Amino acid sequence: MNVKKKGQYCILNLNNDSSLLQVSGRIRETLNILHDAGHKKICVDLTKAPIIDSSVIGTLVSYHEVLKNQGGELIIINSPNPALEALFRMQLHKVLRIINSEDELD
Repeated sequence: MNVKKKGQYCILNLNNDSSLLQVSGRIRETLNILHDAGHKKICVDLTKAPIIDSSVIGTLVSYHEVLKNQGGELIIINSPNPALEALFRMQLHKVLRIINSEDELD
């Protein structure tokens, strides 16, 4: 995992983690660090995460709520089809902002 800045956004890239089953704790830890540092607009890039499990989804929704309550947001970027399908099946596209690329960040 690595983090980069783009304007007012911090973008968390999940690198080559083919399954997030083992890394949801690391995602939560990284989101904690970003949040504690005062970042309120955080993106999670799922380009290299073809599947996501319920613990990752729970972490993303939880942080979305935390950031939203503080005037920020959590955005999902570049979600591959299986992960995107899971998010849509759970109706999370109505809760989370999901975009195709960093170019769509305002």
